[in-house]
Amino acid sequence: MDPNSIHRTLLPNGLTVLVQEDHSAPVVAIVTYVKAGYFDETDPESGLAHALEHMFFKGTGKRGVGDIAKETKASGGYLNAHTIYDNTTYFTVLPASGFAKGLEIQADAYANSVIDARELAREMEVIIQEAKRKADNPSAIATETLYELLYDAHRMRRWRIGREPGLRAFTREMMYGFYRNFYRPGNTILSITGDVDLDEVILQVTELYGGLESAQPTRHPGPPEPDRTGFRYRELSGDIAQSQLVFGWRTPGTLDPDTAALDVAGALLATGRASRLYRAVREKKLASSVSAYDFTPTEIGVFVVHAESEPETTAEAARVIWDQLHQLRVGLIDDGEVTRVRRIFEARWARRLETAEGRANYLAEWEALGGWRLGDEYFQRYMSTSADDVQRVTREHLAEEKAAALIYRPESAPVVAHDATDMKRILGEGGSDRLPSIPPHAAKQASERKTAEFEKEEAGVSVFHTAEGVPVLVRQKIGAPIANIGVYIVGGAIEEDAATAGLTLLTARTMLKGTTTRSAVQIAEDSEMLGGTISASAGSDSFGWSFSVPTPRLAEAL
Repeated sequence: MDPNSIHRTLLPNGLTVLVQEDHSAPVVAIVTYVKAGYFDETDPESGLAHALEHMFFKGTGKRGVGDIAKETKASGGYLNAHTIYDNTTYFTVLPASGFAKGLEIQADAYANSVIDARELAREMEVIIQEAKRKADNPSAIATETLYELLYDAHRMRRWRIGREPGLRAFTREMMYGFYRNFYRPGNTILSITGDVDLDEVILQVTELYGGLESAQPTRHPGPPEPDRTGFRYRELSGDIAQSQLVFGWRTPGTLDPDTAALDVAGALLATGRASRLYRAVREKKLASSVSAYDFTPTEIGVFVVHAESEPETTAEAARVIWDQLHQLRVGLIDDGEVTRVRRIFEARWARRLETAEGRANYLAEWEALGGWRLGDEYFQRYMSTSADDVQRVTREHLAEEKAAALIYRPESAPVVAHDATDMKRILGEGGSDRLPSIPPHAAKQASERKTAEFEKEEAGVSVFHTAEGVPVLVRQKIGAPIANIGVYIVGGAIEEDAATAGLTLLTARTMLKGTTTRSAVQIAEDSEMLGGTISASAGSDSFGWSFSVPTPRLAEAL
């Protein structure tokens, strides 16, 4: 984003307003970012921030239940919201022509939610069912039990949307008190991006929000987390089909200088099909999925490696993951690997900023951490992270003695490890070979270039035809950071009979697993080195492939 397009205003009552003008499309996004989440709940309030999110759009003094959603939809927009450890965020995306109405609706919900007791009772049943579904989700159980294993006192260790007994104890007075305490202008960021005029926006925001009372919320911080060392292990069993394997480490918060390098470490391990764990674990069928990431909700963080596997391969998957982390600690990192993850990161950063919704959330999140320009500083730290930096932070923050491991397995599967000592013994048995470098694909002899002939332009789309009669459609968007390519073939499910059902999708996916000039891993490496995302799809009457890349690398992608 052009920094000159971003304007920050602080209203007298403390409301922070960020406006980013972008006239490339007649769309606007409005984000209301409240600095209150799970970390702000006392133990009896556990789950209250999320429950309040559900009630936020349930009516005001002048709008009944359902009216907020109906009026927003009538303006051509949509609503959504989410709650996490450090914030609750509400957003709407509308046509630019509906901005004034959309902003008035958001302001009304923010300032005047009634939290009707009868409606709250009905909604709590919905929330309790959501909590029960989460308690039946093996991945969620494994991840949040890992947090409990890592943290002894910090609120990070709690089941974040609450348990049924505590949820049933919520009253209207309890929720209204939380709402009036935290939903204050000085605790809120209003982020607006899209096809708007700055002066008009500030005028409307001041009219709608300027009269709200200025006050700071009362916070009740949780207990401090004591220092700890020593490997920890827990094993659970349940009525599940596959095993969940998770490793975790405590890490510092978002603004710590080491966080970018830890994010690079996670990407080296598990971002993309050319990543270490994809090749060493998933491609070798030790797990059906594997991920690695550093999650940093403000002042603390958790580095997680998570795999889902068949029970009989869980121990071997754990050994290979453990060894791949060891290889990062000892510095076995190729420069090409670092370049690959930088390219992917750069492209994902650009993709997020393509939409008004993405830009509005981005600005609000970084502003909450201390200023929206911090995002650019983090980007530069990530892009300048070296292999030596990754080795240093993995040694310091991801040491073996600081780890926690958890396995959640089917009840019918045998015990993997009896305790932490037994698990460390298993992890120390064997390991994995260093992954070979991916060879460059064989260069294909250049063929005679044939020019497609221009036929017509219609609705901003230029239509060409190749000599073989293949139509080529091109729509240019000046300044777009991402280019998208699609190749589609007539066919699909309507051409299949009972004996060949699913063959089209299988064919499309298989064609990404190797060509006459590239192996599957070379396709992954080459596309990821461009910062690209390539995927196959099959519909009822067509199938094909799509490829999105940063615009400067379009020629290479083609």
